[in-house]
Parts: sequence; structure tokens; C-alpha cells
Amino acid sequence: MSAYKNISEIELRVDNKDKRSKNIEIPNHNDVRVFKRYYDTGELLLQGEAIGNKLYGKGIVFYKNGNIKCLMQYKDHKLNGIAQGYYLHGALALEVDFKMGKAIAGAYYRKNGKKAIMTQAQLEKKTEENL
Repeated sequence: MSAYKNISEIELRVDNKDKRSKNIEIPNHNDVRVFKRYYDTGELLLQGEAIGNKLYGKGIVFYKNGNIKCLMQYKDHKLNGIAQGYYLHGALALEVDFKMGKAIAGAYYRKNGKKAIMTQAQLEKKTEENL
């Protein structure tokens, strides 16, 4: 499982069709940078945190309607902790527990809310690129 080489890779993964999106970086204390990316229509697309050029802390991806698409936690540039994906209407679709970039447990939820535990093969396919 590979980590992102830089912050722009997570932005490209999320929205590679919209080349007109704008990036904004906000300096913070302790070398933590908060970065935001917006759809060309002004809605927030992505918000994340980085230390230096490494992802660190919470990352949030939004649908254009403002609902959350994905919540992720990073440590040392790798997914670490529970990552959650949501359907467009806001219901939980996927939960995967990562430990330093490796998927260790997970479940997905059908649109009717029924939970299904992910198999080891499904977990092995869950990477930072296809979460």
C-alpha cells in the first residue's frame, strides 16, 4: 500500500475532472498546515491537515451538495484509524480501520443500512487510492 507523495495527490484523487478548482492553504501553529480545495462553483471540496509535505490529522472530502463523502485520519502520511465513506444522501457506506496505511478491519453498509463485514480479500484491495 503506497502513501501519497504529496498533498496534491489526494486532491487529484478526489476531483481529477475539475481542473478549475482552487486550493487555499492556511498556516497554523506547530507547522501544521490546513489546506482547502473548492469546487469551481465555490462549495468546499476537501479540507485536510499536513505537517511539512506529509498528510497528518483529519481529512474530509465533501460532495458538491455539502454532505460528507469521506472522513480519514492520517499519521506520518499514512491512513491511520477509522476511515468512513458516505453515500450522497449522508448514510454511512463504508468503514475501514487502518493501521499505518494497512487496512486491518472493515465493513460496508448497503443503502438499506444492512451491515456486512469485509473479507480479508476485500480489505487487501482497500488502499489509500481506492478508499
